[in-house]
Amino acid sequence: MAGSLSAVEGDVRGAVALRGCGFAALWGGLGGVELETDYSHVRGLDEWGLGASLSWQRRWGGSSVYPYLALGGGWRQEWLGSFAEARFPLGAALGARALAGERAVVRVEYRVRRVTHDPVADFTEQQAWLGISLLFRNRARAEGPGGGERGGD
Repeated sequence: MAGSLSAVEGDVRGAVALRGCGFAALWGGLGGVELETDYSHVRGLDEWGLGASLSWQRRWGGSSVYPYLALGGGWRQEWLGSFAEARFPLGAALGARALAGERAVVRVEYRVRRVTHDPVADFTEQQAWLGISLLFRNRARAEGPGGGERGGD
C-alpha cells in the first residue's frame, strides 16, 4: 500500500495505491505476476486505475539483490466534473528488489507507460518508485522475493 500527498503552486494532489505480487520459479529465476489498483484526486479530476504486469528477475551474483524487468498495462478511468474518459496505459518497468530480512524487501522501480485512447493525443508518462514490500509466505529465505515456488509481496 502506498500513499502520497503533494502540493505544487497551490494544487494539492492526493493518491493511494495497492499492489500485490506472486512469484514462481521460471527459467533459472523468478517469474512474477503483479496486480495493482490506484486512486488519485487533484482539483476536480479523479482517476481510478487497474493494472497488471508480468516480470522476470534473477539474483545478482551472491547478493540479496534481484534486478527485474516487467511488462504491463491496464485501464484508467478519469472523471472531470460530469465528463468521464477511459485511458489505457501500456509499457515496461525496470527495477530491483533487495531483501532486507526474511519478511521485507526494499524496492526501486522506473516505469514508462504509453497512455493510449486520450481524446487529444496519446502521451508517455514516467514514474519512479521507492518503497518497502512486505513478504507473506516467504518459504525459502535464500531463494528471493516470495521464496522461490510460491510467495508474494
